[in-house]
Amino acid sequence: MEPIANMSRLERLRDGKWAFAALLVLTLGFGLFARTLRAGEGLPYLHRWGEPNIAGRSLQMLKTGDLNPHWFNYGSPTLYACAAVDVVHYMRLAGLPAEHPESLTSPDDIETQFPQKFQWTISHPSFYFWNRMAMALFGAGSVLLTFLIGLRLGGRWEALLAAAVVAGVAIHVEVSATIRSDGPAAFLTLAAVLASLEFRQRARPGALCLAFVLAGLAASTKYNVVFALGAPALALLLAWLERRPEHRGWLWLCLLSLPPVAFVCGTPFALFDLSTFLKDVGSEVYHYKVTGQGARTAVPGLAHVWDQCRELAANVGIVPLLFAPSGLVWLLRRRGHWIVFVFPLVYLAFMARTTVNHPHNLATAYPFVALAMAAGVAGGVRLLGARRALPLVAIAALLAGWHMSSALLSSARVGLAQESRSRAMQQLEDLRAGRGWMRIGVASELRVHSIDLARLGVEPEIAKIADLVQRRADFDAIVLPDALMIRDSDGEGVRKRAGALSQLLPEEGIVLRIEGEPLFLTVRSVNPGVRVVATGGGGS
Repeated sequence: MEPIANMSRLERLRDGKWAFAALLVLTLGFGLFARTLRAGEGLPYLHRWGEPNIAGRSLQMLKTGDLNPHWFNYGSPTLYACAAVDVVHYMRLAGLPAEHPESLTSPDDIETQFPQKFQWTISHPSFYFWNRMAMALFGAGSVLLTFLIGLRLGGRWEALLAAAVVAGVAIHVEVSATIRSDGPAAFLTLAAVLASLEFRQRARPGALCLAFVLAGLAASTKYNVVFALGAPALALLLAWLERRPEHRGWLWLCLLSLPPVAFVCGTPFALFDLSTFLKDVGSEVYHYKVTGQGARTAVPGLAHVWDQCRELAANVGIVPLLFAPSGLVWLLRRRGHWIVFVFPLVYLAFMARTTVNHPHNLATAYPFVALAMAAGVAGGVRLLGARRALPLVAIAALLAGWHMSSALLSSARVGLAQESRSRAMQQLEDLRAGRGWMRIGVASELRVHSIDLARLGVEPEIAKIADLVQRRADFDAIVLPDALMIRDSDGEGVRKRAGALSQLLPEEGIVLRIEGEPLFLTVRSVNPGVRVVATGGGGS
């Protein structure tokens, strides 16, 4: 019996099952690792524009016990998910010794943008890190769901290729490591599609009910993915038209009832705080249909379609993207496959009619583009034949490897880089210790985090730039921004202030300069440049 068993193992190896399993594990592991690697971006400073809208409000729920976010520009499920993570993380921080910089004894000790503080205020940045890790799980889950959907559409290698593409899409990695609604919405949309396929292919009415719920939750998470409901609705319509055995009359009632119930379960205060909900959702409609978004404003119609194509090509590559149309045509030969692609086609058509062309809005579409691309490559292999297709397979494998490695390197550069202010405080402490400085002044406009201030062996004085420069003789060294910048939307008062402060920045006595971006006075700054000026006072 032993030779037969050995032969069985040899046959499994020859069939590539073990190799495939290893590649699948590596792909899924990569998808998670590339996203978690980026989760530390900027901390303890917040670089992402919209993260406080969710993370700050979820922390506010901990502080007040009020589960009404009082803000509905985004749906609430992501806020509640972050709040759940925050509760767990709070218990961890509550167990830290008092001397730890993030130790907590009460939720009241957490400082955020409320009330009336700087939008990007966070006293305990590890809450953001944990929230980002949760978002990374949704992103990695989307990679897995792409693979599972791919299995239902074609062969396992096609499914693996599609998963590898999603795992390495730069904007998908970025969105999955950022506290946004896009990652959870993409995950729920893919889950709804997979459940719809389960209904179609295995005649399980319960799976379609689950798809209705998932689509409703997806819409509750990100309003413009309401078209996720198209997958289960089309699956039910086809089952009725084709008189398939899985069709049940009561499923039509489920179509009408389960999605809105799931939506309200995800965003319950849409009912209980209806006026605020309507006001905020209305402002988003106006934003997308009329005002646009600064440099990301698009011209609705074919021009926006072209913008979408360029964005897709920038993230997956022009050559791989060329396989998508042929793969889509091949897949749509079967009506059952319409269920998969009704969402992305309708969604992209809808978004092309808006005035906002932000890359994160395409995060939900990339898995479907990857599935079409993989089908196109598989079609090329079938057309060429096994032997003649070897170069195509090799090129596809090399491109997938390069695609994934590029995303990993990008995540490492962003996630592991030390923020400019953190680097400045670390190097300043070396200077201070070597020169015996005891009196350090730090510009309040830099908004240096308390965690970084704790790097210094002395307690610095935090004061405005003008005050520090005027009193420079009172300090051994002062820490200032290296340059200031205004935004197009800044008022005349901010412009005059920035100009006056720029004139005050001393050019002499600079002992340390950390290169970086100019500092904004009114909004968050990303890696602002820092200069340390030795004043000649005291022990310098």
